[in-house]
Amino acid sequence: MDADEIKAEIAHQRILQKEYRKRLRVLEEQAAKFGIYVPPQIQIEIDELIEKIEACETKIRQFEALLQKFPDQSPTSILAETAHHTRNKSEENPRITSDDEFQLILKARTGYVYNDYSGMGPSGKDYNILHSAKCYTFNRSSFQRKYYFKKLDEAISWLRENRGEENINWRRCNLCLR
Repeated sequence: MDADEIKAEIAHQRILQKEYRKRLRVLEEQAAKFGIYVPPQIQIEIDELIEKIEACETKIRQFEALLQKFPDQSPTSILAETAHHTRNKSEENPRITSDDEFQLILKARTGYVYNDYSGMGPSGKDYNILHSAKCYTFNRSSFQRKYYFKKLDEAISWLRENRGEENINWRRCNLCLR
């Protein structure tokens, strides 16, 4: 993907937003006619459309920010670099610190993500798994502590140094990193 494709994605999100707004206007008019007796399905759809419009706006802002920050790079490398750039340089801590950062990593589908259950009881280590960012099996919830690495050897080196021996305190995903 290049800058033109990012611009196309922004245009696509704007088109979706416009269509959602059209539908929202129709439903709001229907709801106004019903007054306090508005059918639940109309109110539910209104609420869902508002969420979709807000999601489009968030995506547009993210892509616009990426275009301004990295105008000469592909979106995949931009997304991966943005995620990687949030490291705490003093500690070389590759921890993913926000849901936005995590969503960028999921979208970029490059690099490696480590789900960290350390300190979550004796069975926590059983779930300390390193995955490719392309893997469909890793925990996609953003509230779980996660770490991002650009390269596999970087991930393994950091994990050995900070989490201990492989296959004892952590392991590689059996599907994506055999």
